[in-house]
Amino acid sequence: MGRFTERDEFGNADIIGVDSMGLQCNLKFDEFNRVTNALNKLAEYEDLEEKLQSVYGKCDDMLQKVVECLERHEGIDIPEPIYKARLLTDGEVDRWEEFKALEEQGKML
Repeated sequence: MGRFTERDEFGNADIIGVDSMGLQCNLKFDEFNRVTNALNKLAEYEDLEEKLQSVYGKCDDMLQKVVECLERHEGIDIPEPIYKARLLTDGEVDRWEEFKALEEQGKML
C-alpha cells in the first residue's frame, strides 16, 4: 500500500489528496494541533517503512515483522546510539555466534 501522507515545505505531514485548508477551518486550534501531530507520527512510520524497504526490498508489513522479531528477542541490549543495523537469518545468526565464540576464545585473528 502506498503512502497516506506527504511532507510540506516545513516538514509537516499532509494527507495525500485532501485539502488541509478545509480541515483547518473546521477545527479548533488545539484540535488541529492534535490532528497535525497524528499525521506527523503516521508520516514517521511511513518513512521507517520506506527505509526498511530501501535496505531489504519490498515486503508487506515489514515494520510489523521487525517489531515482532525484536519482541521474540526481548533480552537484546540495544546500545545508544545505533549507527548500523542488519536483520539476519537464523543461519546467519548461528554463524555470527560461532564467530563471536571463537573470537572470545582468542582463536580469531
